[in-house]
Amino acid sequence: MFADDGRWYRARVLGQKGTSDSYNVQFIDYGNQDVVQGKFLKKVPAKLLTIPDQARESGFAYVRVPTFDHEVGEKAWEEVKGLIWEMKLEAHYVYEEERIAYCLLYPVGKTDAANSIQARLIEKGFARIDPSREIPQEFETAWRKLEDKAKVAGAGIWGFEDVLSDAEEVNEAD
Repeated sequence: MFADDGRWYRARVLGQKGTSDSYNVQFIDYGNQDVVQGKFLKKVPAKLLTIPDQARESGFAYVRVPTFDHEVGEKAWEEVKGLIWEMKLEAHYVYEEERIAYCLLYPVGKTDAANSIQARLIEKGFARIDPSREIPQEFETAWRKLEDKAKVAGAGIWGFEDVLSDAEEVNEAD
């Protein structure tokens, strides 16, 4: 049972939390994780086990976003949340790598490079263009201008001299 709404959802138990009667679970149709008391776990009915997991790990295509451990990581992910939480979005699948689906993310009906969620993150200095990817010209042109402005302003990740060498602190999978 998900504590926030008291409803039952399919979940995978990831492990017991210490020695308590609480368990770390991942809701397989949404992807989020939570800690659930043992009394709120039930065996999934057999007919529901035939339905594949609906959640899929995904990331932002063509950009890198700081990990939560980076100096601006927490702010970056708060920005992501602010841009997408309770918004109707379109995710356009672009490529897959190591079972992660990379997508371009847009507000519904605004599917151009300048309106992408990636563009908003780049503009605020909370994402950078992934130098290891070949990017379609439309995105390269629009995003490069935003990235250059963020660099000049020292916004977000661009306020750190070592931003380009921090590969381990900047996710390709957001």
